[in-house]
Amino acid sequence: MKACAVFLIVAHLLAAMAGWVSSYDPAEQHREHAWEAPGERFPLGTDGLGRDQWSRLVHGARISLYSGLAAGVLSAALGLLLGGWAGLSGGWTDRLITRLMELFLALPWMYLLLAVRAFFPLETDARLVFLALLLLLGAIGWARPARLVRGIVMSVKERESLLAARGFGAGRWYLLRRHILPEVLPVLGTYLSLAIPQYVAAEATLSFLGLGFSGSTPSWGSLVGAMGSLEVLSEAWWMGLPAVALALVLGCYSIVSSALAGTEHQGR
Repeated sequence: MKACAVFLIVAHLLAAMAGWVSSYDPAEQHREHAWEAPGERFPLGTDGLGRDQWSRLVHGARISLYSGLAAGVLSAALGLLLGGWAGLSGGWTDRLITRLMELFLALPWMYLLLAVRAFFPLETDARLVFLALLLLLGAIGWARPARLVRGIVMSVKERESLLAARGFGAGRWYLLRRHILPEVLPVLGTYLSLAIPQYVAAEATLSFLGLGFSGSTPSWGSLVGAMGSLEVLSEAWWMGLPAVALALVLGCYSIVSSALAGTEHQGR
């Protein structure tokens, strides 16, 4: 588990420092070095246009990893806000938010992502695509953490310490901050370790299908799609390294989430 946590930290740090650790601009072409094997000048080789694969890998990590991280944090924040509100309020507010949870949980999110992405031209600015994906993924995913938070709040709000604080006139936000957040945050941490790789995989899937970031803006999904065929891999095996990196990140997130879930269970 520790090795996976270290690997994830290193991967995110490399993605954050992509501009410093990469040797070239990810879109820069060296046509005379097309399909060049890994070496001193190009540590992970080049693609068919002579673009440095290491530079594209770390810049792609910045998009894929941080879109997943940002979408996960956004969904957790919305879930905390709405789930806490529903659990503390009760009554018609709780019923309304619960019905919204059920609606969003039933949505076929992948088809919705494909439909929304289809509205954008394929060469849409990468920053706009990133923002649209982030907002949509976060908005779709809020229902699951909200249901978790609501369940915890419904349990905690009957405790004597919270009832006493409410009797002394404590407000809703005070109760949420002082009595409920300490119970909720460990659960949200486990949720994030499960949700972030799902969002990373969702972005990679869209880019792999050509509906995410364009080919000139690398993400791990578009890099996996650039493998093209088994013939390409047989001649340029280094083109498969982004798929290996993606699999390692998703696998490490799975191990970390399992460890966190086990720790949380023991704590309870």
